[in-house]
Order: sequence, then structure tokens, then C-alpha cells
Amino acid sequence: MRPAGALLALLGTLANAQDLGKLPEWAQGPAREGLAAAAPDNADAWVLLDRTEFAYTGDGEIRQVHRRLVRVLTERGLGEGVYFLSGLGGRANKVKRIKGWNCRPDGEVVRLDQDDIVAVDADSAHTVTTGVRTGAGLDRVVKGSLVAFESQKTFRYVAGPGGSAWPLERNPVRLWEFVLGKAEGLFTNLKQVQMDLQSRNLKPWLGLDELHGVHSVALRDLPALPRDESAIPDPRDVLPRIVVRFQDPSLQDAAPMTSWDALATWYEARYRERSSALKPAAGVPADPLEGLRQAHAWVARQVTYRQVYLTPDRGWIPETAAEVQRKLYGDCKDLTSILVGFSRGLGLEAYPVLSRIVEGRVAEDEPVESGAFNHVIAAVQLTRSLDLPAEVQTPKGRFLLIDMTARFTPFGHLPDGHRNRRVMICLPGGAVWTRVPEQAVQRPGVAYALEGRVDASYRLKGLLKVEELGDYLGYRSATAEGGAKGLRDAVARRLDLPLDVVWDVQAKGEPLDLSQPFRFAIDLDHPKAIWMEGSDWVLTRIGLPGIPELIQKAGQPRRYPVEKGGFSHWRYENRLALPVPTLAPVVPVHEEEDVFRRWSWQSAVKEGTWTARFEQVRKDAWYGFEKREEGVKEARRDRSRFKLFLEEGLALKPKP
Repeated sequence: MRPAGALLALLGTLANAQDLGKLPEWAQGPAREGLAAAAPDNADAWVLLDRTEFAYTGDGEIRQVHRRLVRVLTERGLGEGVYFLSGLGGRANKVKRIKGWNCRPDGEVVRLDQDDIVAVDADSAHTVTTGVRTGAGLDRVVKGSLVAFESQKTFRYVAGPGGSAWPLERNPVRLWEFVLGKAEGLFTNLKQVQMDLQSRNLKPWLGLDELHGVHSVALRDLPALPRDESAIPDPRDVLPRIVVRFQDPSLQDAAPMTSWDALATWYEARYRERSSALKPAAGVPADPLEGLRQAHAWVARQVTYRQVYLTPDRGWIPETAAEVQRKLYGDCKDLTSILVGFSRGLGLEAYPVLSRIVEGRVAEDEPVESGAFNHVIAAVQLTRSLDLPAEVQTPKGRFLLIDMTARFTPFGHLPDGHRNRRVMICLPGGAVWTRVPEQAVQRPGVAYALEGRVDASYRLKGLLKVEELGDYLGYRSATAEGGAKGLRDAVARRLDLPLDVVWDVQAKGEPLDLSQPFRFAIDLDHPKAIWMEGSDWVLTRIGLPGIPELIQKAGQPRRYPVEKGGFSHWRYENRLALPVPTLAPVVPVHEEEDVFRRWSWQSAVKEGTWTARFEQVRKDAWYGFEKREEGVKEARRDRSRFKLFLEEGLALKPKP
């Protein structure tokens, strides 16, 4: 065995063999310091420097220079040899330069070759866009490599010059820097341009006060993002984030970021000029509000949600209402545009509403930026109440909120992504903030009813009836988009039946009939629906919710707040004829409630027929930074109790 001192000497020789002089000048000092320092524990790579320079060059354009130096520590850190840049493509975004260096521990320095840089379209199943992802890969990265990348790109957004950056990542960072500036040219005067840099959520992670009005930030010894934590809030709500803006009064077409009122007025004007009045194909009914209901149903059935961004400004500017009516597809902006057009054709006024769904929330003290939102819906102004759940009363009047992308949500309601959210109605005179009413969102749910017979070999033949409220488990949307095959695939995913089970989907309802739940039935032939545990009979779990996941590895301190979304209803019933009449439920009655759910269970065997009923109402749960460990404790308790219930509730025992 090699002596420890000799091993340390060898490691020192390898470190000295690295030719740091062949790294770019900006990387040499951080590399030397990083090699001399002890790396953080349990890290796969250590980011020695991550520096971004944002320079405004005028005419809405920003030049970004990014420099990154990483010390690779383990095999899992080899991915640091790949570098990506995302952008809009076209004239609005250009990658000017990508350089790379791999300073290996054996003394070789591998440079990035132009052939190793690849640009690919950012298109996806529902998106056609000018966006591109530019990737670069360095050859022969190994443990001990020092990997450096330098890039430069320019970009211009219709929503105004600005952006955001996230200091924390999956690896620890020794030094993270962000610098804001202006790059005046020979014929460019940028003295009137105002720059602003703000921070969010620095305190709970780094113990630092929030930044405002500064032009640079340097953060040292940043921890890696936690691993193996779930039930976490959206990163935008809780992780450190740097928001930058440039205010250029000379820009005429860009969205102004001086105030929410200015931004709302700009958005409203874009829709007013592109959403001319449309006449419904069936003619204008006597009651314009009935016409609005008909227009909502027509769009849900005829217009397909799809993002087509063939010009960079399409991320913010809607298609004209007439063009959406002609093409019969569009994204949230386009579907809002056509609804605004139909509303005006019916003699009603409608306006765009900026919102944020699913991915975080718009905070009360949110800095003015278009990136605060990720969705657009419509607000139709009402002269009287229609007694619909999605109505809101504001200082500027009463409005009905409508999300035209929610084709499986009944008229007068909003989908679950809007629950408890703030939205900004964009009026000609400015912004009107309001909260989505609690009653606007229907509680989604599912009900399973299993009926059949179990024979002496434990084979179950029966019928599983399914009733879905809304699109809770995706059965409705799968059927609407994929027909019988789509529904069968959704059933296979949700029920996870063994391969030896023979099953078939029977008659199903109309998925776009939102006046009632979506219903279908499944013929089942399950050869081993019951297994024996000692003398107990245990029914396989078909139609019951699963065991809650572990949200935290045991023995590890919690870093994220705990957030678990609920707001759902689950019902299960069975009626099964048994080959042995002398059985009794292990758990005849059970009721329990904690912070995550409320559930009940009744079970009985009478004259050889087993009947059972389960009902669960899920709840939202939130434990902030101060109470996150309490949240982990409650989640473990919930999992343990519910797992025990599922094991015992489906068990039958011989009567004494």
C-alpha cells in the first residue's frame, strides 16, 4: 500500500502539472486559489467563478458576457464539460462567441473547437419557435479537470431590456458575480438610460439583506441546491434571484417598466389594435352574454392550443383575432385575442389579464417586469352580476375572468392553476390588481367504483366504473386528444395494472361535455387480485390513491420550505362477492385528518359480499423557512399513517 505522505505528494505533483498559464487570464487567479483550497464536502464539481456582465448598448439591445470556471471533483461532475446558451434566434438574439478550455491534471489543455459547437431548434410538441439552444462540449474532461467557458451574446426583447439570474445551482459556487453596465458607441448616448438591480430571497439562503438600486453583486461560498428534497415550492418563490432592468426613454415600441400602470396600458393597446370585433358563425344572439357562452364553447371545441413563434416578438404580442379564427390554433395570447374579438362583436368590452400559473406566484412587492407573468387570460366587463364563480368586483367595475386555454373547465370557472393567485387586468388607464375568487376554481376529483366476484383462486372478474370531475387525472384530456387509444394509455399509466391482468375500456362519455363528470368503465379480469398474508386476505390496490412520497432523506437537514398542493377529492367504493363468507374487515371504520388530508373508511362483509367506501379530501399545506423541519415531521407522519391505513384497510380476516 502506498504511504499516505507519498499519495499526497503525488496529488500535489498532478496539481502542479496543470498548466494554468494556458487558461484565459480571467481564470488563472481563481483556478490557482481553487486548487489551493479544500473543496466542499459531497460535491461533484466546484464552481470557482461564475461571472455575468450585462451591458446595455442602446435600441433595446443587451450584450451579455458570461465567464465560468469549474473544478471537476467526481465522475458525476463530468457534465460540466458541456455548456448551453438559450435564445430567441434571428435578429433578436445572436451568440457572438463561445470559447472553452479543459485544463487536465496531466498537463494537457484541450481547447474548444468550432466543430464542437452545435445550435439546435428549441421546438417541442406544442411549440414552433425561432428559439435556438447553442451547445458546446469539451473533449476528454476527467476528474481534476479545470473547465472554463466564455461566451458572448446579444439579445433584444419586445417586453423591454432586462433579465434575471439565479446564483444557486446544483454545485457549490466559490464566487458568483453579476455586473450591470452601459456600453456606449461612437454615435450612442446612453446617459438618459437608468439601470436597476434588485435581489429576491437572499436572506433565508445566504443571510444577506436584499439588494436594490445597485449595479453589481458579488456572492461568495454559495451552497449547492439541496438534493433529495421534494414537496418544494416553485423556485421562483423561494430561491435567490437577481432581477435587472434598463429604463430607456428613447424606446418607442418596447413595453415600459416604469410602473405596473404603464405596463398594463401597453399590453391593453396591443390587444386593442389586434382584436377587432368578430361575428359568431351562428349569428349574434339576443342576449350578448349567451353569445359569450357560445363563443367560449366554440373556441374550446374548434381552436387547438399551440405556440407558433416565428418572429421573436411573438412571445409577447398576440396574433390578430381574425387570424386565429382562420388558423384555428394559437397560444394563450392568441386565444385571449379571439375572445376579446368575439366579445367586441357581441357589444361587450374585454381586456387582457396578466397572470402567473403553476410556476410560482406574483408577490405583493414584485418588481415591475414582464417576466413576472407567464400566462394571459381575458376579463369581460359586466354591467350586472351573472352569479358566476369567476366574477370579480374591482374599483374599475365588475369583470368575468375567462381562461380560454382551459378547454376542460366549465364556463364561469377557472382551472386549478389560478387558485389563490393575483392577476393584473390591463385597462386603457392602467393596472387593476385582483385575486382570483376561491369559488372560481372547481375542486377536481375522481371516483372509482369496483364491482365483481372473487373466486376460490383469488381471481377477480368485474367492472371498474370511473367518474372524473374536471381533468383531475388526465382521463378527459387524454380522450379528447387521443380518442380511445389516448384513454387506454392514460388508464395504463394511472392504474399500473400487472401484465397478466386482462382489461378493456367500455363505453365512455363525451370529454368536451363540461356539464357533467367524464365517465367510463373498465372490464377487469385480474388473476391475483387478492393475496394471503398469514390468514388475512388482502385486496390489491385498484382505484385508491398511492402511498405519499418521502419528501426528505432521513438524517438530512431541510433547506427548502415545505409545500404540498392538495385541493382534490377522491372517492372509492367496492362491492365484491367473496368465495368465503366468514370474513370480517380488519378496519371496519376509520376517520382521520391531518394538515395534508382528511379521509374516512367504512368496510363490512355481509352474507359473503364485501362493501367498502373510502373518501379523501386533500388540502394545501405550507411550512415556510422557519417551520420547514416541522413540515418534514408532519409529512413523515402523514405518510406513515396513510401507508398503515392502506395496508390494513384492504385486509379481511377470518371471523373468530
